Amino acid sequence: MRTNFPRILIVVAGLVMYGVSDSQAQDESVSAADSVRKYRFLGKTARDKGESQATIDYYSELLKYQEPDRRTLYYIGRAHLGLGDQDGAKGAFLRAAAIDSNHANTALSLLQIFSAEAKPDSAWLFLQRLLRAKPNDPRLLGYRRSVADLHRRQAHPRAALLHYEQLVENQAVQAGVRTELAELIAVLYSDLGDAPSALAWRQRTLGEEGEGNQVETLRKMVDLQLETQDFKAAFATLRQLTQIDSAGRYSHFLRMSEIGERRDNDDMKLAGLEGMAGVQPDDLETVATLAEYHIQGKRNQAAMHWIERGLGRQPGHAHLLILRGDLLYEAGSEDDAVASYDSAMADPNWAAVAQQRIWQFRPPETEEEKLRRQFFGGGTPASETSEVSGG
Repeated sequence: MRTNFPRILIVVAGLVMYGVSDSQAQDESVSAADSVRKYRFLGKTARDKGESQATIDYYSELLKYQEPDRRTLYYIGRAHLGLGDQDGAKGAFLRAAAIDSNHANTALSLLQIFSAEAKPDSAWLFLQRLLRAKPNDPRLLGYRRSVADLHRRQAHPRAALLHYEQLVENQAVQAGVRTELAELIAVLYSDLGDAPSALAWRQRTLGEEGEGNQVETLRKMVDLQLETQDFKAAFATLRQLTQIDSAGRYSHFLRMSEIGERRDNDDMKLAGLEGMAGVQPDDLETVATLAEYHIQGKRNQAAMHWIERGLGRQPGHAHLLILRGDLLYEAGSEDDAVASYDSAMADPNWAAVAQQRIWQFRPPETEEEKLRRQFFGGGTPASETSEVSGG
């Protein structure tokens, strides 16, 4: 009779080995679980004590016994930051973000790192995730301003404008900050050569600024209005400036007169000249220019008004005396005109002009006329009197 003893031995041995293997697996599982608890506890303890390197070491050991999770990787990243190891921190945070892209603290940490590295596009990638959850969070809006500023400093104006414009429209941003951003937007559009857009943004800031800033905004608006050839608007803005900017009134009136000259617009030029003369009444050459302009327009009465006003401040002003002489002669007062010209001849710079005016209607004697007068007798002619009195 054959025995099955060898086969029985094999079966028994198999059962024994299976029992041992199962027991080892259980022991190993228990050991892994213990290790997880152990290193998690040690990692937390080190983290609570602020021991960054120990935190990294313990949590790194922990990950040998479990699948990587977002929280552990985040703690490792923070510990790397505690050691000043930004690259190590970024690597850990990126692994954490790959596991859970919605974890706010991880996204915030990566935002801060990429901002510090002056990488606005990468920073914006993580900031967007945060803003989706908290679109009006003041801290996050501040980070968005930082991202926009980075783009601007790196000469990416279009990217900066995208952020600035959306921030201005967000009422959660403080009013003063929105005004500041509108100014930046206007500057960027101006740098891009887009004067209409720059002008539109400058107009938005009016009424939201103090008087000093408002003056500066209006000045810049004039430049943009001239650039877009909106001369009527530029003139109106300059008139507004004359009312609120006392220190710069003369220059604003001067620009008004220049616009009138450029556009061949008598009313604009006249308003500018009269403003200049009113602001600086002792600037008698401006008064003379204004009088000449009235004379050209056949407004002799207005011209005489300004001439007399100027001569009241400086009676011997030769240019004004000559202009008065011209008006008097035109009015038929020849003797008064000659007297005015004679007074002007006291100024050597204008003496020749004054003499020519007199000679136009009282020409000098010819040699033949002088001889005839001397032969037949007679007084000194008026033209010689003028020459003698003029020196």
